[in-house]
Amino acid sequence: MTNMKWTLAHSPVALDALLQWYPLFDALVPVVGERRMWILSHAISTRSDCLICSTFFRRLLIDAGLPAALVSGAPPKGAGADDLLDALACAVIARRIHAGVARAFPDPYERDAFGLRMAIWA
Repeated sequence: MTNMKWTLAHSPVALDALLQWYPLFDALVPVVGERRMWILSHAISTRSDCLICSTFFRRLLIDAGLPAALVSGAPPKGAGADDLLDALACAVIARRIHAGVARAFPDPYERDAFGLRMAIWA
């Protein structure tokens, strides 16, 4: 048992939340992609003030090719931390679309009245 799980064992609610997270993460990766799940996990960790967790997910994002200064930096003036995380998610998906490896959900996607694609990309 890891130190984190041992520590959380003293809080049944926290331990239950942690143990439920793994199957949820695994179920969502095929839908939204691993990097987007890392960004979501980083956002949750940051908002819940879990320094160990947010550091872990920040390192994954940096190792995946996002600039360290961007991932670790403060959001621009007038933007919140959630805005920065949204921008990081968009950057990851833009790279996947450019590389031709992104998937649309639903596939095939529909278009709106303006001809824009109505899909979630992962």
